[in-house]
Amino acid sequence: MAQEIIFVSLAVAFTLFVLVYIIMSVVPITPFIYSNSRIQAKANLLIPNQKIKALTEAKSLRELASKLKDTGYIDDLNNTDIDNLKSFHKAIERNFFRSLKELNSLSPKVMRPLFESYMAFFEVKILKAIFRAKFSNTGIAEGTIYPIGRLDNIMLKRLVDTKTVADMAVILEPTPYNELFKESYSSTEEFEVAVENLAFDMFLKSAKSKMHDAKCIRDMIKKKCDIFNILALIKMKVRKVDKARQKSLVVDTHSALSKKYDLLINAEKLEDFIRICKGLPYHDTLKEAYEKYKKDSMLVHFEHGLYRFFKNYVEDNELSHMLGPYPLFSYMIKKKNENKNLFIISKGIDSRLSPKKIQEMII
Repeated sequence: MAQEIIFVSLAVAFTLFVLVYIIMSVVPITPFIYSNSRIQAKANLLIPNQKIKALTEAKSLRELASKLKDTGYIDDLNNTDIDNLKSFHKAIERNFFRSLKELNSLSPKVMRPLFESYMAFFEVKILKAIFRAKFSNTGIAEGTIYPIGRLDNIMLKRLVDTKTVADMAVILEPTPYNELFKESYSSTEEFEVAVENLAFDMFLKSAKSKMHDAKCIRDMIKKKCDIFNILALIKMKVRKVDKARQKSLVVDTHSALSKKYDLLINAEKLEDFIRICKGLPYHDTLKEAYEKYKKDSMLVHFEHGLYRFFKNYVEDNELSHMLGPYPLFSYMIKKKNENKNLFIISKGIDSRLSPKKIQEMII
């Protein structure tokens, strides 16, 4: 009898343990179940790789627009001058920013702070354009600013109407970007690195360790920033920018790459730079891009190679991170890559490049 009681007690305890484990595993992802199903539906509407390649066969921007008639871009293209490259690009950009707004409405409440922090990576692009114009006392290039996140139409209008950088500081006082203006900048590059650093730090603080898949999300963003830094360092090395200045113009991602900054900056040649990257996930991509660079001295090989690396990295992690916040970020990145590809294809067609040449450039 005593043995039976012990057996039953152990069975109940084991059952309770399993139930607690299941609950603890499911509760963190419960808020994402509905939103992820909606996001997956949107992901199914992304232009497949085969069609992206087929788009390069278009002979004109008008034909390209026609080939996009069964995609989500057609409404934006119908309301623009599709024979003009700038107008075409504006339509593509409008579509992307509208997608971001839709994603914000789809994301669960628990996700909103993280989503808003990620929007900072798009907000900084707008702030860079405005700062550049105020710093150099020039006009803002048409089509470079759009309302996004904290920078709504009212905020943007006020920023555009400012006369100086000091005026920008006053307008941005109620936002996290007010921290930027506690320092003075001797160049636009210094401001750009400062604002990138701020966006990166804000995102890492939002991606708290208790959040489901937090480490995976942080690693993904670190890789995104690493690529930004690698490209910046390569360009500065080729342009022979002062070594002391180079380190002030990269974002500190606290990654394995950032620990090699001094070695990378002091590398005498690009070949040495790539050798120092051995052991990092970017090494093989950089090595392959360098072989192409040696033939024509085009830095774009590094850009295309690293962007493709990041695209593959995000897609390769999808199956093992189908729950939680990962699908949202995966979709945003894939949508942005689609956006970039349409920019590349339309520009290539407008420049009369061959389909083969355009296909070499798409991500």
